[in-house]
Amino acid sequence: MENSVFLRSKPLSYDASKSVLKSLSLEAREQIQTRIPSLRTINSLLPFHFDTVSIESDDLKINDRKWKFRPVWSQEQPDWLNLQTIPNICDVRMYSGGPYRFNKSPEEMYQQIFDSYLRKNTVIRGLLRVYEIPSFLKNRKDWTMKVVNLELRCRSMEDYECLVEMVDWKTVESVTIVVTTDEILEIFEKMEVMDKPPKIGSCDAQLVFSLDFEQFHKESFFILANRAGAYLASNSIL
Repeated sequence: MENSVFLRSKPLSYDASKSVLKSLSLEAREQIQTRIPSLRTINSLLPFHFDTVSIESDDLKINDRKWKFRPVWSQEQPDWLNLQTIPNICDVRMYSGGPYRFNKSPEEMYQQIFDSYLRKNTVIRGLLRVYEIPSFLKNRKDWTMKVVNLELRCRSMEDYECLVEMVDWKTVESVTIVVTTDEILEIFEKMEVMDKPPKIGSCDAQLVFSLDFEQFHKESFFILANRAGAYLASNSIL
């Protein structure tokens, strides 16, 4: 009787495995993490590719998934005006339901979820929208995301300066800054006294200032236009 010959497929090399994993969707990579132990280490190290990400001080949205991180208030205070939060406990509302309670502070839980998904060199192919920078990100060094389209709704110069360091500006194609008239004037004033121009001026991105017309002051229009034109021209953006 002839011996049967069984051909086994060769396992992918390390580099080939990296290429395949990077191309997979978030859902597929999550299934690999739970079902294929041999790929868990490499899968946990590689950055994800997302379509959209939205960052707020206590909310995070990635594609169609959203998390809300909230403190838990003590019920023992008779005066509701003086309610205090319970330390090291938080409620998290997730895309799958909730709230779910965890024995961690809201910031610790936010950071855990954030670091699980938004790793160094994460690629955001669609839009990154930023309302406010969470406190745990403000001192982070040597960590950037590759973003194509960026929408800034930050309300403080500190958040803007933190974000400048978080983005790989070589990949940025468009930047939209949504602010009120008074805020945009303040931004221009602070940019003028900075020791070096912001990195936003060194990328080949289309820069658009979108005003909040509910708070738009007509008398500031010409000041705004002159400041914007002078700033963009001086930084070779126009």
